[in-house]
Amino acid sequence: MGRPSLRDKILRTGMRVMFRSGYQGASVRDICAAAGAPQGSFTNHFRSKEAFTEEVLDQYFDYLKGLVSQALTDETRTPRQRLKRYLDIITDKLECDRWRIGCLIGDL
Repeated sequence: MGRPSLRDKILRTGMRVMFRSGYQGASVRDICAAAGAPQGSFTNHFRSKEAFTEEVLDQYFDYLKGLVSQALTDETRTPRQRLKRYLDIITDKLECDRWRIGCLIGDL
């Protein structure tokens, strides 16, 4: 498996920057610096910060759907256990970041 593309690296890194700084606080310059990418690479891959954010949100929603599916579709558990499992997964994710980041959507 090859190394991830610069575009993917900018997306992954940009998501982390947006989690930390919010949409308004995450400049294209900050995102590129964190990704180790020239600013021109950003504009080569994304037509605007808004288009970039749309792709970041698509990735974030895919990630969330995976978490929800993992917890709520486990038919070996009761509905109450599934809901508790979902909340445990979300809590674990927040705790691993020491509760410093929340929901990306709330930071927009």
